Amino acid sequence: MIKVMKKFIWIFVITAQILSGTALGMIYLSAIEIGSISANITADGLSLKDMTYIEAAEAIDGHFSEQFKNSKLTIEVGGQIFSIPYSDFDVSIDRNKTIEELKKVVPNDGISMLFLSPAKEVAFNPVITFNSGKLQRECESIFSQFVQEPIPEKYSVEDSALLYFPQVPGKKVDYSLLENEILNYLNSFAGDPLKIDPENSPIFAEVTSGESKEENFTIIVSKAEIPFDIELTDKLAKNIEKLNGAVFKNGEDIALGSILDFSQFSDNIEKDALNRIASGVYQSLLSIEGIKTVKRIPSRQPVSFTEAGLEAVIEGENPDLVMKNETNASLMLLTKIEDKAATFFVISPKELKSGILIVQKTDELPPPVITSVNNNLPGNKTKVVSEGVPGFTASVSRIIDNDRVELYRDKYDPISRVIETGIKPDISGDK
Repeated sequence: MIKVMKKFIWIFVITAQILSGTALGMIYLSAIEIGSISANITADGLSLKDMTYIEAAEAIDGHFSEQFKNSKLTIEVGGQIFSIPYSDFDVSIDRNKTIEELKKVVPNDGISMLFLSPAKEVAFNPVITFNSGKLQRECESIFSQFVQEPIPEKYSVEDSALLYFPQVPGKKVDYSLLENEILNYLNSFAGDPLKIDPENSPIFAEVTSGESKEENFTIIVSKAEIPFDIELTDKLAKNIEKLNGAVFKNGEDIALGSILDFSQFSDNIEKDALNRIASGVYQSLLSIEGIKTVKRIPSRQPVSFTEAGLEAVIEGENPDLVMKNETNASLMLLTKIEDKAATFFVISPKELKSGILIVQKTDELPPPVITSVNNNLPGNKTKVVSEGVPGFTASVSRIIDNDRVELYRDKYDPISRVIETGIKPDISGDK
């Protein structure tokens, strides 16, 4: 019995020694880091076996560099095929990242090597890099045709009816997202074209022209029409268009200088046009109850395009036209250009009281007479060069619901009457 016990004890000791030795061997193997690629790793048919990581990266770079010289990036967008040569955006192998990825694929210790069949081939794709700026430049030439500018919401007046057109979103390209998708596509070494659906791909982001107006403007409150002596140039038309859609909430100032850059109106014709624009805005607002005039410069003499007392000119030091909205409602300016005239509308979300403007002339002053000598006229002849214009006071009133309120009075200086006369003959003689 004792002999049997000793026999089992020796068997147990020997088995323990075998297991501990195996474990120590395993630990030893796991501590040995593989310095070269022992596994059967290939990249596009190029064997990397027995190479160091640096040698493998160099071999991969050399192998693919030849391929890249004649390769193209093929993109299918909405059924259209586009190609960009790799050479146009400097496609190459990223050696450092390729080594990092190799280390993830290759077993890095002896234990792992024990369980990897030496005959098994593992395909490896290197990491591609490129010039991001050059790629975007090439992509912009392709994708620009798929970009759509947003159409902002719009109010307009047609045949005395106020029309509203909601905004239509546009489409822009997210080039950062596009670059990432191209990078992933290239690193997948896919053979088919990269397909991008312009209708559903997140690369095409929806873009709007800005927030919609907080209120719905439904009522035409007032309007004023100003004639122009000339066809409006594109420059003047664009300046008038800048006023279109400007919104002023209750309590806000309506300052023309905050919308238009007065320095853009340089010569006399453009300055005259600016005065006409200011006068159109002024009249359209002045006829509304609850509008306060903060700053308005009248002309020193009557102007040709509107009644005296209803003009607003932009001249002098710190010129501007400023009105204050005290109507308890938001106001929006609309403009419309037709032939040689511009119409200025004010619209609102609710009914407001507005009326008509009446001008009465009082306190007329005859023009002074200026006489000058013209040697080309006979002595007894005179010639009227300018008839002159009488001076007067313009009383401006607003009538709403048969109630008439005088708003203010403007005084205008007379314009002199100019007369030329010939040299009178000397009728005196010796006696």
